[in-house]
Amino acid sequence: MRVRFPCAFAFQARSLSLKAAEYNPSVKKILLLLTAAAAILVLVVLTRTWLHQPESFEDIDRIQIDLDEAAIARRLAEAVRFRTVSHQSEADFDPEQFQGFIRWVAERYPEFHQAAELTLHGDYSMLYELAGSDQSL
Repeated sequence: MRVRFPCAFAFQARSLSLKAAEYNPSVKKILLLLTAAAAILVLVVLTRTWLHQPESFEDIDRIQIDLDEAAIARRLAEAVRFRTVSHQSEADFDPEQFQGFIRWVAERYPEFHQAAELTLHGDYSMLYELAGSDQSL
């Protein structure tokens, strides 16, 4: 009894393709061209990677932003208390958690909430749009 493994066909197919290349010069030329093209592509990519010089950021003025890390942590702790988890079953869905989070964002970030345009998708998914100074973009 002969046992065949799934990979046995792959070995047979590979040996057939190599034998075809030995007997058919055009197949051998095509394989050589594909190998040369792949080698050239690898060489070009490696050369461009080695010669690449990133842009200089020395001309950008750095600004100092004072952050109140305790306030950031406090607001994050408040935000994660809302159980805004979507469920497939409406029986498990708690809309009050989503509505509470939407109100919380408006209360905690009033300047941003007034400056940006809030769109609710599906009553609970928030999308803020903040217009830039260049309206042509």
